[in-house]
Amino acid sequence: MMNAILQFKSYDVLEQIYVKNEEFVTDEIKNLSFETKFSIQKEDSEALIYLSISSGDLDPNQSNYFLRVKIKGEFTFELDSETDDDKLIESLVKGNGLAILFPYIRSLISDLTSKGKENPLIIPTMNIAEFLNEEQ
Repeated sequence: MMNAILQFKSYDVLEQIYVKNEEFVTDEIKNLSFETKFSIQKEDSEALIYLSISSGDLDPNQSNYFLRVKIKGEFTFELDSETDDDKLIESLVKGNGLAILFPYIRSLISDLTSKGKENPLIIPTMNIAEFLNEEQ
């Protein structure tokens, strides 16, 4: 059986946008939904995961806010075998890497939206395995 080791090196905030649409008729947020996107770049034994979450709309007739946060996580990985198993690496980096990064982006969004008089947006926890199954 082949084992792999994933090590989280660091993350960086690439983008934080929060716009309050003051023209919106009500302060009540309706149909709160979040769009989550990610991409992975692998080279040798290193991987970068780009994770972004957006919500709301810049159109003041559609939403009272717009939010987008994007982070980049840096990881290294190694296999304990000479065999290069791309599926194992992909699964390891994608599943575990996203699970590691998700709490960071949740915290950033809560912190960013807590400034001002509104209640902060709290993104629900996410089942990463279920999310990845839905992506396929």
